[in-house]
Amino acid sequence: MELEKQSYEEFIKENPIGSNGWNHFLSIAGFYEMVGVLIKYGTMNEDIVLDSHSTAWDKLGPLVKGLQKERESPRLLENYEYFAKRKSEWVKEHPPVFQQ
Repeated sequence: MELEKQSYEEFIKENPIGSNGWNHFLSIAGFYEMVGVLIKYGTMNEDIVLDSHSTAWDKLGPLVKGLQKERESPRLLENYEYFAKRKSEWVKEHPPVFQQ
């Protein structure tokens, strides 16, 4: 399954809870949630992680925000959002090594 940018409502209609698409989303979001926790508490070197990982937030962010709203749980996957925001800041501070 290829994740594409869409609203939470569109996603959940096409990928109900328990489906392969839903499980794929949870696997990716759960990975980034853990990475966010490790960065936030200094367990992993932030520069190494941010330099080597994308966040996929542009595609998954709307799904995370929709899930938070639906479950009335703004803390759900909040560390994934933290990771995405740190990545965005990091990219601004670290231009590409090789300019085209």
